[in-house]
Amino acid sequence: MNREISKFVIPSASISAVAAVSMIISVIIYETMLVPMLRKATGNKRGINILPRICIGILFSIATMIVAALVEHHAAEKDPIKGSQSMSVLWLVPQFVIVGFGDGFTLVGLQEYFL
Repeated sequence: MNREISKFVIPSASISAVAAVSMIISVIIYETMLVPMLRKATGNKRGINILPRICIGILFSIATMIVAALVEHHAAEKDPIKGSQSMSVLWLVPQFVIVGFGDGFTLVGLQEYFL
């Protein structure tokens, strides 16, 4: 993919930092906003049980696969010969954001389960 943005070249491995940042953001949003609302609605001190939380994370993973398929389809339509080489690396950001949100639900839910 084209990693150049203006005169700056994004390092290949740094795109995964988007997933880590979005995971942190999703955990913060969940703990500060969703848990208090869900506590009132469900009466559970965790907001929702562990299994539904893990299932929500898996649904985010399914959404990631759908977005990845759409991006690859767009790359194939844009230039069948070069494929994704003609596309900006920023096309990957939505996928990694969704992965981070999914990890925020799945991995934290699994950690709660194993405690």
